[in-house]
Amino acid sequence: MNKILLVNGSPRVHGNTAILAEALANGVRAAGGTIDLASLANLKLSHPGCSACMGCQQPANRGKCVLGDDLAKLVESVPNYDVLVFAFPVYFFHPNAQIKMFLDRMFCLFDAKTNTSMIPKVKMAILASAGGSLAGGLEASDHFFISLARFLKTPYTSFLKPLCPEDSSRLKNDTKTLEDSKNFGQHLAQW
Repeated sequence: MNKILLVNGSPRVHGNTAILAEALANGVRAAGGTIDLASLANLKLSHPGCSACMGCQQPANRGKCVLGDDLAKLVESVPNYDVLVFAFPVYFFHPNAQIKMFLDRMFCLFDAKTNTSMIPKVKMAILASAGGSLAGGLEASDHFFISLARFLKTPYTSFLKPLCPEDSSRLKNDTKTLEDSKNFGQHLAQW
């Protein structure tokens, strides 16, 4: 069974993304996998995103973000997992800024000189929600991650939830969506 890291990029710690992530986590556990949930909203940062210092590309720092804050530690843990799940709300046609911040810091897991990923065995998935339809931001986010997975030469899959209610208490009562998210978690545990 897979060991999974789910990175929740939502600034709303009890919002739709957290609800879907918990259902996914329940599915992972039910299938015998393990999952760690990390909320980017709770991290202490020395710098938002990547500072483009190139320190991570120095031989002595390979695979490490030299900024040394909570986000650096989280990103550096990625090679310890079988699957990396990005959970996020779509804001204006793409993943929100918190996920982009994590992605930019992932540069430390890439060797720019040899053009190779240091995480080729880590599969990638997204759990994305949006208030709008599937067409637009959710599809654009999916296409972005498809391209990223191709670049990193890693398998990819997604769970996209359109038409999420602004009031997250309504999603808590949407048994079909919660069951679908749980089933996605079961799939990831065995993927």
